[in-house]
Amino acid sequence: MACFSSDNVTFTIRDGTDPAANVEISQAVSALTAPTGQDLVVDLWAVKATLVTDATVATRTVTFTIDDGAGNVLFTKVSPATQAASLTRVYYFYRDLVTEDASFDAGGNIKLRLPPIPLKPAWRFITSTANRQSTDNWGAPKLITIERVV
Repeated sequence: MACFSSDNVTFTIRDGTDPAANVEISQAVSALTAPTGQDLVVDLWAVKATLVTDATVATRTVTFTIDDGAGNVLFTKVSPATQAASLTRVYYFYRDLVTEDASFDAGGNIKLRLPPIPLKPAWRFITSTANRQSTDNWGAPKLITIERVV
């Protein structure tokens, strides 16, 4: 994890937890807590998530969700591109992205838009992969946040 701070603002590049094969990503957006009597506002600026699919023939469709940590959904995005067997694909999310990709590029990457939602520390970035196979494997996500005490 890398942090850069200035006054009450912290820019953080966070390595998420690497889920086991056949397990979805469920990553808390921030582990920080605000000082007593103050609130912490977290802006999620970018996410990188990599899925390696096994050789089982199936078309995977990935849905990304942000929830409040208790299962109440705040944002859902279904990838416009599907992922076939035996491929490594990288899903990038960016806040303020002007144009989303409709398909993976030649390098196996796709860029998607994050909403400008101020998040609370317990809120999570979650994947749900339709047709996920037993040895499909999500890597540890990377999250870039800007955290402000107000």
